[in-house]
Amino acid sequence: SSRDGSIKSDKENSKVNDDHEYDDDDANEYDTIKTYMRTQLESLGASIGTIHIQERIDIDSEPLLQARRAKARHQHPDEDPDTRFPIFDIRYDEIAFRTANANRNLLRMHLAIQHLWTSVLKREIRQDFKYDYVMFLRDDSLWLEDFHLDHVTAQEGDIYIPSCDARNPPMDHHELNDHILISKRDVSDIFGNYYVTLHTMDVQQCRHTLPSRLQNSGTRGCNSEMLLKYVCDQKGLQVTKVPQSLIPFQRSVNVKLPDGSNTQCFHKFCQSHNMPLQLENHDIQKCKDIDWE
Repeated sequence: SSRDGSIKSDKENSKVNDDHEYDDDDANEYDTIKTYMRTQLESLGASIGTIHIQERIDIDSEPLLQARRAKARHQHPDEDPDTRFPIFDIRYDEIAFRTANANRNLLRMHLAIQHLWTSVLKREIRQDFKYDYVMFLRDDSLWLEDFHLDHVTAQEGDIYIPSCDARNPPMDHHELNDHILISKRDVSDIFGNYYVTLHTMDVQQCRHTLPSRLQNSGTRGCNSEMLLKYVCDQKGLQVTKVPQSLIPFQRSVNVKLPDGSNTQCFHKFCQSHNMPLQLENHDIQKCKDIDWE
């Protein structure tokens, strides 16, 4: 769509090895970042609707999660109440600990997106229009080439995602890549309100769609990419998987090194067999391939 859009930046979710301590000048820092973003994007002909920059996303006071945590404490009093929702994996203690933290991060991200989505809906009402497509992506996205929406939407689909079929390790066929999602406007409420979607659907039923080899005797359920497939299946959406070169980005991090310098690397690397993204001109390694010693 040629209409102006919205951009989210969540400093908490994008921070890696960041020793900066935030103080009372943060508001001024955020204003400077917003001004810079507006200036840079407007110089390219873009128009910015809303920019949200948040140091923290408060999920603890959110009523849906409060109710779910109360139920979890009653059913499993010896567990972290975030262990089983929305991701479920309690194969052993260390994994259960990581899963609870991953769940909190996932919920923070989707609650932040929902707050931004509310701004999008208000803007549509105020200006009496609707977007044609909505792109949901994480704030660690590094775009490596120009992106052309019409090249993606030339194919039929309700939503478009990277195929990521050349990933190592390979994706399971019960998963859909959740690094980025481009949605037709008429189904985008599902993902703008994905935080509520997760709470109102019985996502634990996702586990029963998995083969026994993945369920691990009932101690493992769906990860976030399995949940996305489950939601899309339950909503009857047509999912179109596209080559990585048509959505030319990778998730990346800036890592502070012991000598005080920074290096950038790809994490959660995604690639496709058909029309892969060419990386020869980008001097960036996968994080897992770097010798950090």
